[in-house]
This record gives sequence, structure tokens and C-alpha cells, in this order.
Amino acid sequence: MMSYLKVTAVAYIAFLLMLLSFFLHVDRQDKYLESQLTLLSVALFVTVMNMRSNSSALGTRDTLSLVDTVHILTLIEILFGAGSQWLSSYCCPKG
Repeated sequence: MMSYLKVTAVAYIAFLLMLLSFFLHVDRQDKYLESQLTLLSVALFVTVMNMRSNSSALGTRDTLSLVDTVHILTLIEILFGAGSQWLSSYCCPKG
């Protein structure tokens, strides 16, 4: 039987990648905005792939499990992070 941490560790790491993208220094907006969006894209891709592999390993259900809820919340937070970074680069182009 899989442990909870083994199943959800990738989602937590993806969330930490999303948080790391907020701490990149933004002197030159173009270069670092691409780095931030790359980190967010990688976190989003890893979360989706881990969610698919976990659903195939654990089996699919009609209701949301705790593992599904953790992955969905991680996806929502990554999308919120991408939106807030886009909004901050649009409103404050000089950092």
C-alpha cells in the first residue's frame, strides 16, 4: 500500500516550485518573467502527470479522494500564481 507522502510528495514539491518563482529577482523584466513562467509551467506539468499516474495506481472513483483534492488545490494555486505574476508584470513593468 502506498503511503500518503509518497503519493502527494510531487504535488508539494510543485507547490514549492510555484513559491520559488515569486522570489526570483526582477531587474530585467523580460528575462525573469520567462523564468517565472517556466517554473510555473514545469510545476503545472508535473502536477498533472503525477495526478494521472496516481489515479491509475490507486484506481478511479466517482468521488474526490484526499489525494485528488491535494492535486486539484495545487493546480488552482499554480494557476493563481501565474495570474498574479502576469498581473504584476502588467501593472508594474519596472518591478
